[in-house]
Amino acid sequence: LHAIVDQGVARGLGRLFVDSTAATGSTTYRLVLVDGLGRESNESADEFTVTVTPATIPVPVAVDADYAKERITLTWTYDHDGRALDAITSFNVFEETADGLVWVKGASTLRQVGMVRYNTSIEAGSPGTERTFRIAATDFAGRSGAASDAASATVVDDVPPDPVIAIMAEALDSRSVDLAWSYAGEPVSAYRIYRSRDVTAEFSLVAEVGVDAPQHIDRTVQPGRVYHYQVSAVDVAGNESERTRTASLLIEDREAPAAPTGLAAAVEAGSVQLSWSPSLAADLNTHVILRRNITPRGEGPVGARLAQRQPFANINTERVRAGSFSDVGPTGAGFEPGAYYEYGVFASDSSANRSDTVFVHLQIPDDEAPAAPVLQAQARNSVVAVAWNPSPSRDVVAYSLRRSGSGDDESTWTFDRNATSYLDREVMLEATYVYAVTAIDSTGNVSAASSDTVSTRSTKRPDRVRNVVASYGEGSVLVTWSSESSASQFQIYRAVQGGAFEQVAQVSDVSRYNDTAGNAGDVYYVVAVTADGRPGSRSTRVVATTATR
Repeated sequence: LHAIVDQGVARGLGRLFVDSTAATGSTTYRLVLVDGLGRESNESADEFTVTVTPATIPVPVAVDADYAKERITLTWTYDHDGRALDAITSFNVFEETADGLVWVKGASTLRQVGMVRYNTSIEAGSPGTERTFRIAATDFAGRSGAASDAASATVVDDVPPDPVIAIMAEALDSRSVDLAWSYAGEPVSAYRIYRSRDVTAEFSLVAEVGVDAPQHIDRTVQPGRVYHYQVSAVDVAGNESERTRTASLLIEDREAPAAPTGLAAAVEAGSVQLSWSPSLAADLNTHVILRRNITPRGEGPVGARLAQRQPFANINTERVRAGSFSDVGPTGAGFEPGAYYEYGVFASDSSANRSDTVFVHLQIPDDEAPAAPVLQAQARNSVVAVAWNPSPSRDVVAYSLRRSGSGDDESTWTFDRNATSYLDREVMLEATYVYAVTAIDSTGNVSAASSDTVSTRSTKRPDRVRNVVASYGEGSVLVTWSSESSASQFQIYRAVQGGAFEQVAQVSDVSRYNDTAGNAGDVYYVVAVTADGRPGSRSTRVVATTATR
């Protein structure tokens, strides 16, 4: 086959003879085998006659040249009047140069029986050049026909650069992602960043950055979502490389949603109706409703603080995205009349981030009188101590204490809810008073009165008796004394011969006593006693002595 197609091979094998002097007409040739010394073979020589007729080699037509991906493809048509068997065996490609037509090595194409349209491709060479080609047919004898019309192709840079090696994605915060990559290929002019929410879906171009730094911060992400990234390189001719492998990243949602506003509470038909302006967070999961009873738990500031320290209860078990909620009470049966409640509402998003909490206070209406306190009064000298046990009703805000006595001696006092006693110093001795206390709740309801009666008297003991003298004579002992006390009665005590003292008499409104049973040597002392029996201190002890009366 090579010997037929390639004249050089045929000549090298001694299988080609070209008779350039053959005349038109019939010519007979004889082919004789010779040895290395030029001696002819004894065998009969083969003879054959060739009729030589003038012939022209057809020119290929419809020549085209196209460039793509570093190759120039040449196509042409050869259909010599439809004859399949003619002298044409191959086609040669020539390029127009400054030195004329130059045969393009390696671009020759064999003629094939029945084929009309032919093609061959060659390396394109450097971008930015225009190359022009012509095609010529070659016959069996190696003669080349005339060249075809020219076909040109412009070599451009349409080869994509090397791909980016790797991409890394890191969340800076809930709203930005830091993208970084490395590149080691030919010089490029830009990088393109593609992003998708679904790794199986189409990626969209989100940014194109220069080559100063292989990095980009995507500030268009939303918290709580997954993003997938790819990066490609773009050369100066606009060719884009293959994209990197996908880098995926979940953006953690650490942003608190916007808080609800305008929280209000009202009591309607035994339930508390809450309303507010909902949070506008795009990923809102629910509003959380909180409630606690802040009715003071006991008396004084301590009780109020204990109430404020009570934990909140979460009262919604279902999602609440709207701005309203109906609370039917801790047990579902309503609320304690007069009790104070605090409500709180905050927003929670799909990542469990919480907004600030808004609060509102509410008192449950009360038309029931509070339970009555229990009062006791006690007099001591000119002071009456009044004390009462607090009302067990937790919405009591004040107590009213009323004093009444003989005549027009009446007074009323009002105390706050923490008061439980009062000292009344505006009373007279030896008088009777009635004290009554009532509880008042936060809505003005007044309890029943609790009362107690007390009488005032002096509790002061009489002054000590002074100047006691005991004189024995005429069979009796005369005991005398002096006293500046207000006491109206006196008790006289006597001890005989070191024995125990015994009361021998009690006298009124006098300062002497004649003891007919007394003897010289007996010991005496005197005690002043008030009308209600309160004794003073003992006087000095004295011994009865004999004396002239």
